[in-house]
Amino acid sequence: MLDDAAKRTAARIAVAEVQTHHAVWSMAQLRFEVHRALPVLPAGTDGEAVVDEVARLAVSGRAGTEVVQVTAPDVTDVTGLGIRASDGGSIYRPPNAERYCTLAHLDAEEQILAAAKRTVPQLVSREAARVAAGDAGLNGEQRDAVVMMLTAATATTVLIAPDVINGSGSRLPCYRRSGRCCD
Repeated sequence: MLDDAAKRTAARIAVAEVQTHHAVWSMAQLRFEVHRALPVLPAGTDGEAVVDEVARLAVSGRAGTEVVQVTAPDVTDVTGLGIRASDGGSIYRPPNAERYCTLAHLDAEEQILAAAKRTVPQLVSREAARVAAGDAGLNGEQRDAVVMMLTAATATTVLIAPDVINGSGSRLPCYRRSGRCCD
C-alpha cells in the first residue's frame, strides 16, 4: 500500500500535470492525472479507492499542491431542498461542476493582466490611423477597429469580432503598432 509521502507526491505530480493542460479543471480531469501519477499498486489493492483518496488529498490543502476551488459556492444552504446521492451536491447545480486551479496559475493570470493593462505611449496619431485604415479597402466597422487598435494607450488591445474574413473572402490585413500593414 502507498504511504502518505507517496500519496502526496502523486497528488503534486497530478496537479502539476492537469494544470499544464487546463486553465481550470474538474475532479474527473484530476483523477485521470492521479491515475497516471500513481505507481503500480500491489495486487488486490482497490485502485479506484486510491485514485479517489489521492484526488481528494490534492484539493484538500494537505498535499502542498496549493489548489483552490474557483467555482463559487451556493449563496445559501439549499441542501434541505434536495441533494444528489451520487456526489452530495445540490440538485440545483450540475453534477461535478466544481472547478479547480492552482494559486500559481492565478498569480500568472494576474501578472498577465497587469502587463496587458500597462499604459504605453500612443505611437500612431488618430489621423494617421484613419488614413492607413482608409487606404486598406476596409468597411466602416473594420476601419474603426483598426483605428482603435492603432491608437490604443495600453500594452494589449483585444478585438472581438464575429468574423475575421471580409466580404471578398480575403483575410483582413494585420497591423503592427507602427501602423504599417504586415500582410
